This record gives sequence, structure tokens and C-alpha cells, in this order.
Amino acid sequence: MIKEKSIQQDKWKELEILQDVVHPNIVQYFGFEFDAHKRIYGIIMELAETDLDNWLKDSLRPKALLKRILAHISRGLEALHNRTTPIIHRDIKPSNILIFGGTEVVAKLADFGLSRIVLPNKAGITTQNAGYGTAGWMSPEQLNSKDRLTLTPAVDIFSFGLVAHFILMNRNHLYATSQSESEVVITSNILLDKRARHESPQFSVFEYDALLTSMTNNDPSRRPTIEEIIGHPLMSDSETIDEARIKLDKGNKGNHVSPAAELHTTNKDLHQVSISNKVWLILNEKLGSGAFSEVFKGYKENKSCEVAVKRVKLGKSYEPKGKQLDQLLGIGIDLQSTRHPNLVECFFTELKDNCLYYVMELANYSLENWIKIDNHDNEILTKVCKDVATGLKALHEKRIVHQGIKPQNVLIFIIKEARELVPIGKLSDFGISRISNEDQEASFFPFFGFRTTKGLLGTQAYLPPEAKKRMNLELSFDIFSLGILFGYTMTGGQHIFSWPGQSAKFVIMTKTRKTEPNWSLLGEKKFTALKNLLQVMLSNDPKKRGTISEILEHPFFWTYEESYQFLVRVSKEVNNEEACKVAVTLAAQKFLSDLPDWKLRLHAKIQEWINKKEMELHKRRSFKRYAVREHNKYNGRSIIQLINFIRDQDEHYLHWLSSELEDEIIFGDKHVSNYRSYFMRTFPELPTLLYNVLQDSKFQRRETAMYYKHNVNHLFELTS
Repeated sequence: MIKEKSIQQDKWKELEILQDVVHPNIVQYFGFEFDAHKRIYGIIMELAETDLDNWLKDSLRPKALLKRILAHISRGLEALHNRTTPIIHRDIKPSNILIFGGTEVVAKLADFGLSRIVLPNKAGITTQNAGYGTAGWMSPEQLNSKDRLTLTPAVDIFSFGLVAHFILMNRNHLYATSQSESEVVITSNILLDKRARHESPQFSVFEYDALLTSMTNNDPSRRPTIEEIIGHPLMSDSETIDEARIKLDKGNKGNHVSPAAELHTTNKDLHQVSISNKVWLILNEKLGSGAFSEVFKGYKENKSCEVAVKRVKLGKSYEPKGKQLDQLLGIGIDLQSTRHPNLVECFFTELKDNCLYYVMELANYSLENWIKIDNHDNEILTKVCKDVATGLKALHEKRIVHQGIKPQNVLIFIIKEARELVPIGKLSDFGISRISNEDQEASFFPFFGFRTTKGLLGTQAYLPPEAKKRMNLELSFDIFSLGILFGYTMTGGQHIFSWPGQSAKFVIMTKTRKTEPNWSLLGEKKFTALKNLLQVMLSNDPKKRGTISEILEHPFFWTYEESYQFLVRVSKEVNNEEACKVAVTLAAQKFLSDLPDWKLRLHAKIQEWINKKEMELHKRRSFKRYAVREHNKYNGRSIIQLINFIRDQDEHYLHWLSSELEDEIIFGDKHVSNYRSYFMRTFPELPTLLYNVLQDSKFQRRETAMYYKHNVNHLFELTS
């Protein structure tokens, strides 16, 4: 194809750029043609099938294909911005993105006539022609420029954000109104920041809104860099970023390549990369990725020990001795010194080529994957929740706010204990953690979720309501996220704010901030303790969520044996203190309104045994008074007598061992712990009810005060 244009100085600039940049997502240049006067009249380049605008017109493209196009655009732009002398395109728009067919669809950046090179040691380009470009696709600073203006790569980020919106919204412009799509209206709306509301036919708001909002911020300094964008899930396709960079290395022929690519090609085996003399990273064994990082399998100590290597791309905003980098390194050092069984162990950190590497122990699963592979017992799920909470407690004791609590960041290690395989839950991914100081602002960190000068925010589906606000970063931030994680774990992978009949991700985006959780996911009785706990942890008021130490005291985490021992201690209070007895009875009337007779919950054989025993006692005249007393003692309508019935396990257990109740259908083997666990499973609300009532210090004695070492402010509340 010969691209015919009038002879102008911009064509020489385009030639200079095309000759200097070789990249799979930038249109390849072959040569140029002169006329008789040695003036350029054509540039010879590879022939495209169509441009992006026309390609999108043809049909509604599959979601995966649209993500591929976005990934290709971001890589092409990365090749321009990450050169030793960065190039600003200045005219990114659908018609300047060419689509090539063949076995796979490929998108490439084209038309560099307006592009400019940023010279070394310069922050940007100072030009009298800053406004050159296409009006409907230009940044506000370009449109506002009347005189000279220093342009930075941020102008391309804004245009890329508009193009991304155009792709996702079925060719609707972010600033076009339903009444007009004229360039004049669009330009005016860009300057006034009047955005239109469009819905994507394939993507949920959760997937794109935060990223596109940050890319099209009117303040250039608050837009993400291309390094930050390229790691976002929206910009990924089947080919990994590393594979693309390796291809770039092979064809770049001496031109600038990214530091990561230079690192990869120094090793003879492209799959194994030496980070240092201690660590090797395996490129083709990628374990996961996030907005700013990727995790690979690796080795340490002469390849004798398998590890996980997390690579955090720092971007250009990190100064070698800057505050942000110091904080990330400081957290790494803190984690190395914090050896805790519920925190993924960080062996050491390495800083190399503008990337920070965390070398950590290698897990068997993430919680997200583990929860799907089997129907795990509730006791096991509760144990994992407690593991994670205990790990978070270790962080909070050091005033570290994790900010990224979600299923992907909880790792499961399977160990062998007493001939059984036991899962251990550990918190991981501390790349966005921050030191909390409630009297001072946290340091700035650019993130796609929301930009704030007072803290880094995590994945939107797990953020607390205050995440959209400018705020001081507090430990309560993590408590909300942890509450959602507990709900996810105990329901086998469901989000506590998801509702039927609506897009789950959209519901998560809105309901975590406006509406009650979907408590029906927890069941009616089985998760009473969990609901009581989450009602506090998911409070919209950060001050009412409690501390992690208070959370860990809740009965939700207790084993059956621990619940039984608590009940035995409480029985003394409820039997000896009339006020306590009345409070428990009133609470039961409200909280256990569906339990008119607790005997009816017992196994039929136990009910028969109770009735038989009472009848025998009544028939024996010599034990008449005793028989009446026994009959009243276990009144099925009295919560106090239920407590006493369970407490008197020694008396019942001996009787049942010598009767037909020895049947394993009820209690399992003949160990007394099975008796206790049977009643704790049958009446799971009981420990929670009693714990809530006895929060009142006037009911606490030495036997029960030990359960309220941290919860001294009546944190939890009973609801039906």
C-alpha cells in the first residue's frame, strides 16, 4: 500500500519514527517514494485489512477479541513510551489503529505524522502546535492550549481511554450525547468533563469503569502510566506480556527495549531467568497476575527450593530514593522479620530494572481455586477463616493495612497432621499494603480502583464504602474486606453482596455501598454465628466494625469443644443470677422464635429416651418427688433448661452408653467429644446468643470474663 499525502515536514518525522521503531503492534515500514523533485509523495508500509472504526462496524465482536485488541494497543503504546527517548503519538483514534487478519487478529498503531520525541532529561515536549490532532480524541490540555504547552505521554493515555471506551461500548464515544455526536459537542464536553452514560453489551461496569475513569482524568498527573495500564486484566489476552516482550527483543535490532525484556534475554533459556545469584524465575509457569504484578514459580538457593516470585512493576513514578519505594521495601523487610504461620513467608526482596521482586514460599492453592475443588466441611472452612484473621492480626499489630484481601490473595498450604491432610490459610500479596497512621495521610499510590492522595485501594468487589472518599487509611479498611472473604469462604464461593437476577459484578459494585448483604446465602440456622459477626464487620461506619482482636473473640471461630466449655461456664451465671437468667430468656424469645420446644430438634431416639426416663421416674412412687423435679428440669420451652441439659452431659452420657443410644448414627464412636459436638451442631445459635448477652459486664464473672478481653464495648448485637 502506498500512502499518498501532500509533501510536508510531518512526513519526514513519520519516516524517522517508523524506521526507528520495530514492534509487532506498530505498523511496519518498508520504504518511501520520491517524485521528480525528490519530494516524498508516498510511504510504503504493510497492508492492513481495515481500521478499528470499520472493523467494529461489521459485527458485535466477541469479548475475548476486544480484550486482545486493547492488549495490542497497550503494547504498541508501551513500545513508544518506554524508549530511551519516549515517543508521544498525539493522534490516537480508531482510524489510526489498523487491523490485520490472518490466523489471528492483530491491532497495530499507525500514522505518526504528528508524533514527537521526548529528548533525554526532558519532562515532556514544549510545542506551539500542542493542539494538533483530532479534536474529538484529544486531551483537555491539548484542546485548551492556545500558546506553547509542555506535553507528556499522558496525552496519549487520555486518547487511549477514549478509544478503549469506544471499543467496549459498541462504538459509542465517552463524550457524545444521545442528541449529538458532532465533533463540536464532543470537544465541548471534554473541556467541561461532561461524560455520557453508556452500557457495554459484553463487559460489566466492574471490569472497566475504574480503569477508564482514571485514564480519562482531566488532570494529566493523575492518569496512570502505560506500565500501570498494561497489567490490568482488561488489557490481557492469551499471550502473556513476557512472551510479547521476548518477541520484541528478537525483532528490535538494537533499538530500545524494556528493562524486563533485557533481563529475559540475558539467559540462554528464555523460560528460566536469573533475578540474582539466589533466585531463578520460570516464565512459562505463571501462577497469577494483578493490576501491577505477576507471580511466577521459581527456585532459590541453587534451585534446591521451589518458591513463588512476585514481580511488581514500579513504573516511572517511583524515584530510586522516593517515599513510595521506601515504603514498599520497608513492608518487604517488615514481612521478613514477621515470621507468622498465617502469613506467607517472604524470604527476601530484590530490586532490579525498575521491578521489585518478592521471593515467597510456594503454596498448593489459592483460596479461590481450593474452594472449588471439593465440598469442604464447615469446620475446615471456619478454620481457614480463623487462619486468615490471625494472619491479619499480625499485620495490624504492626499497623500494616493489607488493602488487598480477596480470595486470590489467600493461599492454602496442605500439611500432614496425625495422618490427616490439613489446610493452612495464609495471607499473601502485600504489594499494596500501607502503614496506617490515623493522624497522618498515607502516601500517594496510583491505582485503577480509585485514585486518592491518602491511600492505595484494592480490588473493587472487596472494598469498603469509604474507598471512594479521600481518607486517612485505617485498619478498619481490612475488616470490611475480611468480612466479605468470610462470606465467600463459608458459602463455597459466593459474594455476600450478590443477589439473584442481576449481574453479580454490578451488584457487588453498588450494593457494598448502598444495600444490605444477601443474608439468605448463609442459610437460616447453620450460619447464625457468621451473620452475627458479619453484621459488625460489614458496617458502613468504620468505627463500628471492631478491631481484629475483637473479631477473633467471636464464637464463630470456636470449635465444638470450645463452645461446650463456654456453655458450662455460663450455666453458673444463668442459674445463679436472676437478671442474667431473664436477659437470656428474653434474648431467646427474640433470637430463637422458631424454637418453641428445643426437644423437637433432638434425634428421635433421644426424644424417646427422655420421655421413657420421665415416665419411669413417675411410676416409681419411692422416687415421686425426684421424678417431678426431673420432669420440670428439662422443660422444652425453657432455654435455661436446654443449657442445663447439655451441661449435664456426664450423667446422660453414661446412661446412653449402656442403652440403645449407643447407636453410632447419633453420636459416632464412643468418645465423649462426639456427644458435645452433636449438641453444638444441633443448637449452633446457643453459643452466639449467650456470648451476646454476656457482653454486658454486669453478667460477667471470673469464669466468663476471659472471653471478653478485647470486646469490652458490647460490639455485637442480636438480630433475628
